[in-house]
Amino acid sequence: YEPDKPTFVSGGGGGSTSDVFASGGKGAGVVVRYHDQETDYVGVDVEDLKDFRTSSLAEFAQFALGEFFLAGAFWLGVERYSTIPNYQDDLLFWICVISSVAGAVIGGFGILQMLKRQSRLDRIIQQVEKGKNGDSKR
Repeated sequence: YEPDKPTFVSGGGGGSTSDVFASGGKGAGVVVRYHDQETDYVGVDVEDLKDFRTSSLAEFAQFALGEFFLAGAFWLGVERYSTIPNYQDDLLFWICVISSVAGAVIGGFGILQMLKRQSRLDRIIQQVEKGKNGDSKR
C-alpha cells in the first residue's frame, strides 16, 4: 500500500467484476462492470446530500419568486410607460421598476446558489476521478 497511489481490489466472475479503489486522503469507491456496462459508486457524506437537497429547493423558490416579480412588474411597467403621458409622476410605474429590480436580484441569487451547488458536485466528481486515475494532486 502506497498512500499517494490508488489501491485496487478486484473480484467477481461470470461477466461481472467489481473494483474497489482507495486513494490516500481522497476516499474510496467501487467500480462495477457487468458485461459492457460500467458504473462508479462513491461514498458521499449524508450531510452533503441533505445540504444539496435543501439548497435545490431554496434556489428553485428564489428563482420562481424572482421570476414572478420580474415578469409581472416589467410588463405592467411597460404598459404604464406607454399609456400614461407623464409616467415619471406615476407611483405605480415606480413600484413596477422597484419590483422588477427586486425580482431580478432575487432570481439572480437563486441562479448563484444553483451554480454554487453545481460547482460543489463537480468538485466531488473531480476528486473521485482523480483518485481513480491515480492522480494524487488536488
